[in-house]
Amino acid sequence: MFYQWQMHKVHPLEYIRYCYYALSQEQKASLVQMPEYNKLLQNIINSIAADDIKVLVDKGIALRQLPERLLKRSFLDLRHCSFADCENFIRTHTRFVIKRPDLAFGNEVFVIEVYSDSRIKSLLTNDLKKFYDECMTKELYIFEEYICQHDEWKKVNPSCVNTVRVHTLKISEQEYRTVWHWMPRFGRCGDAIDMRRSVAVLADPESGQIISDALLQGEKELEIEKFSKMLEVHPDTGVRFRELVIPYHREIVETVIEAAAYFPEQRLIGWDVAITPTGPAIVEGNGFSQAFATIQYLYSTVAGGFGYRDHLLEVLTMCKNNIVAPPQDLRCCCWYTGWSCNQQQEGATALSVF
Repeated sequence: MFYQWQMHKVHPLEYIRYCYYALSQEQKASLVQMPEYNKLLQNIINSIAADDIKVLVDKGIALRQLPERLLKRSFLDLRHCSFADCENFIRTHTRFVIKRPDLAFGNEVFVIEVYSDSRIKSLLTNDLKKFYDECMTKELYIFEEYICQHDEWKKVNPSCVNTVRVHTLKISEQEYRTVWHWMPRFGRCGDAIDMRRSVAVLADPESGQIISDALLQGEKELEIEKFSKMLEVHPDTGVRFRELVIPYHREIVETVIEAAAYFPEQRLIGWDVAITPTGPAIVEGNGFSQAFATIQYLYSTVAGGFGYRDHLLEVLTMCKNNIVAPPQDLRCCCWYTGWSCNQQQEGATALSVF
């Protein structure tokens, strides 16, 4: 097996996940490896200045730039408010989220239940300043009101806020649009967020209909026997995924396109959107979205084993007028097949748009 994935220049886990040995040359050529995608994303699509990168990397900056009607919740950034502001926020919210502004993948995100946890209740009641100081020390600067979910989404998993990943692309100075399939993600019962252990599905953006079974994600996905396991129903609630339609799917498009216009320096943004009883709510934006790999795999399960290369080419084509010529030292890299020949994947369509 080592020789096989080395020969095809494919990551071993991807080799197993896609049953690479059984794919046709056309199917292999349609797959986009993550190093190829990441270099395209970082050096071409979202090639921006370091100061601009901070806007979406720092959740506090991003939240402050968006209007509350797109967030549908109140929030605090402890770096820009007083202890009195923090005290007032806690006194008026029985459930809220605290997080570090600079981390991703659900790291250092905590849901605070004021009245269900006696230790927290005692701390917040008797020694709020200690709690505040501890948050400052641990850089847990972001406080957010907990999002109330739409009943249709809550029934899949009620213990955390389940989100939908939707990508926007800046076509020109005045034009934005959504691209690629959407990826709803559902947490597991008992988990506070939908990242550490989750199941991901693929949705048709035109109808909001879930069109795939679910892929297990999280810590256990690296166990080989579970790496490609697909589920027809949620493992905890038994809800059948393909019977679901995303509520407010048209409003989601309007919401993320409006949100994208607040960050014109970013061409491609992956938005995590929650579904509330009154419409979509922006949870956060990701300037270097890593959902591509999961979207591609889910797509391959409903597209006869074919990957997402044509969809990536479509994005490059749409934003070509805003892309500057690549630096000379990148033109020989195997990740951009339009500039390279010697390591191009067999049969892969050249991604040149210049």
